[in-house]
Amino acid sequence: MAFFRKKKTRATRTAVVERPGPKKRIVVPVEMKVLASEAFEAGLSAGEIAEIIGAAKATVSAWAKQYREEGVDAFLKSPSNTRARKYCDELRLRIEGMRKENPEAGVRRIRDELRREEAIEVSAEGF
Repeated sequence: MAFFRKKKTRATRTAVVERPGPKKRIVVPVEMKVLASEAFEAGLSAGEIAEIIGAAKATVSAWAKQYREEGVDAFLKSPSNTRARKYCDELRLRIEGMRKENPEAGVRRIRDELRREEAIEVSAEGF
């Protein structure tokens, strides 16, 4: 039966179809989102900002809307896991309590105390 098979030509064997893959998701820092939102509010177009950052125009517009409605807190991620979210809320309350009890202590001192006494790693930037 091999006699009836059609031979492939060289062109069909070597033809390569280039298909664009899915776009890779870029992670944009909070500072850049804030700057982009402020630039949008100052009058730059979403297209100009999107070209500079490398994001979509709709994304820049969404950032500006979030920033207008909620401020910087809109860009801070909250854990999706309910247990982790509860732990973060409790930790935030403890840190606020430590700051009220000891107002002269800076954020680094509180961070170091948590690390030393309770083996909890927190960022000094977070408070």
